[in-house]
Amino acid sequence: MSVLLSSYSGLAAFNLNGTTPHSALALPITQASSNFNMLSDEISHKFVLIFFDLQLIIIDEISKVGARTLHQIDQRLWQIFKTSKACGGLSVITVGDFNQLKPTGDSYVFEAD
Repeated sequence: MSVLLSSYSGLAAFNLNGTTPHSALALPITQASSNFNMLSDEISHKFVLIFFDLQLIIIDEISKVGARTLHQIDQRLWQIFKTSKACGGLSVITVGDFNQLKPTGDSYVFEAD
């Protein structure tokens, strides 16, 4: 089983020996942007090869991840795994304290848009 360890900030991702969701899934850098481009077939296929045995994603600092970014993570996983199951059919564990920083330019993941 393969696990993707990620955290919203680069420093926290480094401390986890992981990556950021933006880097791992080629997401737009800013949460305030509504621009979300689908991957080309070639790049999508590269992600399929990289994540072929991925079963679990752990996201740290969930308080900083906005609702729009979480939706983009979901969309990207749909595209990579070619399924409409939530998060591409993968298990996702989120960790963090919602009493810390609020997402910049976005709403919390649990707030209605």
